[in-house]
Amino acid sequence: MPEASPVPKFLKRDATASGPMRQVGGETGRLLVGGEETNGGFALSESVSQPGSGPPLHVHHREDEHFYVVEGEAKFSVGGKIILASAGDYLFGPRDVPHTFVNSGQKPLRMLVVTRPAGFEKFFAEAGDALVAAGKFDTAVLAQVAAKYGIEILGPPLS
Repeated sequence: MPEASPVPKFLKRDATASGPMRQVGGETGRLLVGGEETNGGFALSESVSQPGSGPPLHVHHREDEHFYVVEGEAKFSVGGKIILASAGDYLFGPRDVPHTFVNSGQKPLRMLVVTRPAGFEKFFAEAGDALVAAGKFDTAVLAQVAAKYGIEILGPPLS
């Protein structure tokens, strides 16, 4: 007997239905669709980075990351290759490949970020809370939370 086809899912939301904004260093993120809504398949977030900011060099061992630049300009490093991206560009960051980015423009960088499978969104929420509790951006605190989610902090952000 063939398996039943999955039921299509439609989520109609307004801006207040999205997750809370979380601050991690110079990045602010908001969860739009989480793993609970996708059976763990993926998570979709909005990311806003201020000029000159971005995450430290890191590697995910559990998920792939997909970046779609909505506004602004970014300089990415993926596997040691430098890639310049601007509005309308898409970039793939596969798991187990070190990557980072920096907002290389003069205005906020806004991106849509998909992580597959889901789970990274829980790291971002926990890291944001831990850094608020620390009272400052602390790489050691970030690395401790990251390790719980299969993420290694490898070096500083791009400049």
